[in-house]
Amino acid sequence: MTYLGDLFEIALKLALLTFYLGALVYALPIPVRGLKRWGGVLIRDSLFSFALALSLGALTAFADGLARMMGGSWAFFDQWLTSGLELVLSLKVAVSAMSSLTPIYRPGRPSRPSWAPSTTPSRQTSSSL
Repeated sequence: MTYLGDLFEIALKLALLTFYLGALVYALPIPVRGLKRWGGVLIRDSLFSFALALSLGALTAFADGLARMMGGSWAFFDQWLTSGLELVLSLKVAVSAMSSLTPIYRPGRPSRPSWAPSTTPSRQTSSSL
C-alpha cells in the first residue's frame, strides 16, 4: 500500500531532480538559445512543483493532526464518505425509478398517453367528397 507521505517524498525528489537537470542544461557550454531556455523553464517548473508538493504535504499533515486531536481517523472518514455516497446513489436510483413509472407530461399539450389516438377531428375538404 502506498502512503501519501511516500508520494509527497517522491514528488519532492522529482522536483529536486528537475532542478538539477535545469541547472545542468542551463550551464551547458553549447550556444543554442532554445536549449538554454529549457534550463530556465526546468528550474522554474521545479520550484513551482517543489512549493506545491511541500504545501500539500503540510496541509495533509495539519489535517491529519487535527483529525487525531479530535479522535478521528482516515478509516472513519472513508466509512462516512462511503455510507454517504451509498445513500445519495440509492436515492438517485429510487427517484429515477419512480420518475420512469409516471406518465410523460409535456407542457403545452393535453395530458394523455402518447400511444392514445388523436382526439382532434380530421377535416374533410369539399374536393375529397
